[in-house]
Amino acid sequence: AQESRGLGDVYKRQSQNYFRIVEHNINSLKGKKEDLNGLIETEKPDCIVLVETKLDASYKTSEFFDLNVWNVVVREDRNAYGGGIIIAIRRKYIASPIKIEYENEDENPELYWIKVDTIKKQKSIYICGLYRSQRDIRSTNTLECLRESLEKLPGRKGQHHVIITGDINLHIDWEVNLPQNNSQTKHLDIKLIEICEDFNLEQKVNFPTRLENTLDIFCTNDPSKLINIRPSPPLADHDGIVADINLNPKQKPKSQHVIYNWKKANIEEMNKEVTAKLAAINFNEEDIHE
Repeated sequence: AQESRGLGDVYKRQSQNYFRIVEHNINSLKGKKEDLNGLIETEKPDCIVLVETKLDASYKTSEFFDLNVWNVVVREDRNAYGGGIIIAIRRKYIASPIKIEYENEDENPELYWIKVDTIKKQKSIYICGLYRSQRDIRSTNTLECLRESLEKLPGRKGQHHVIITGDINLHIDWEVNLPQNNSQTKHLDIKLIEICEDFNLEQKVNFPTRLENTLDIFCTNDPSKLINIRPSPPLADHDGIVADINLNPKQKPKSQHVIYNWKKANIEEMNKEVTAKLAAINFNEEDIHE
């Protein structure tokens, strides 16, 4: 997808009237702090989903994210050689991880949900980040667990705004919702297509993300809210996804702080008060030289 490179320099964020989600298969976050900072500076996301982070406990989250700005709601490592997911959201929003209890407790796919609080009378926002490896055993049941998690999302049915993004590693022609003719994963392709149909999800990535394949997805059950979707220049061997959505996430109230108006200050009186207090202090020369 060579034509997508550099698009981040063209599309400048002009307003804050929408919520921006950026997804990337980063194929190891190690050594890519500057790349991540560049992505944040260029795309100005509200939420970042990174898959195949390839980290372990020896790497601190603060090595990659400014934790005064970012709430890393999900960081799940597989090991330093494969897998791993991070879902981070700006701290001005209120978000929490969602724990799904699967029927088979041994099932632990790389599939994680967060909930983003919304203003009153708006649907709750649920964002899923996933990675389906072509080799790791954890990915054997990714699609079964995706279906189960959609069934078990908390809250009233039909009152969820669902977004699913990540690297699914399937080969689907999304223009016709059918497996590609040369797909080696047709039985899994069909499973994902059926999940989208059963939960009224639309997959909106209409460009290749790796070579000629659309391996990274962005599914939503309310496509009318999607303002724009486009590729983001690659940080590894996949193009990323930038999606702008008309959402109403709740924002934390801004902290109150005192701003002094020095133009109205009585400087003369302040000088007198400081001088008087200094005069009242008994400086002991011996104490000073101890």
